[in-house]
Amino acid sequence: MTRAVVARVAGATFLLYIAVKVAGSILFEGSIGSGVAASRLAAVAAHASDLRIATVLALANCVCALVMGASLYFYTRSSHAELSTFVLICRTGEAVLFGVYALGIIAVVFMATSSTQASRDTDAAFVVAIAHTTFNLLGILIFYPVPMLRRIPVAIAEWTAEIGARRRSLIAVYIIGVFFVLPIVILFIT
Repeated sequence: MTRAVVARVAGATFLLYIAVKVAGSILFEGSIGSGVAASRLAAVAAHASDLRIATVLALANCVCALVMGASLYFYTRSSHAELSTFVLICRTGEAVLFGVYALGIIAVVFMATSSTQASRDTDAAFVVAIAHTTFNLLGILIFYPVPMLRRIPVAIAEWTAEIGARRRSLIAVYIIGVFFVLPIVILFIT
């Protein structure tokens, strides 16, 4: 491909990238509602199809970032090798990070919606679903908006991984303790 074709691909991809991002943001913000958790949950349940489209647009945004990074790499690699590699790395990182955050948030909202809809038959299950939803949404609201706080779960995960890499037996103890013993203890306390 010639440089002119690559430049056209990069420009068209950039315009598509902007359009997809704006459309995805509008759909996502419009479908999660505002107010208290119960009204947001009702808005999510009412606009589930909009959230599915927002998920597809988030994936399309990631693909656009990758295509744009690759086309800019091919366009600038002959004149600025370091700059073109840097642009490719930044665009790839942007695509991965945006995709992980967007899909993680949407997955939590989908999980909360489906568990809430499935549990409407029994009161206890509905209370558990609302508690689960509230916990996840509060976690998102606390850790996602502040960049400094986003590092806390990552640091804890890295610390846990380092301990697990040094002593493999602690992995089994951690899993059994956190996912079996701790819930049983809390169940008997309450």
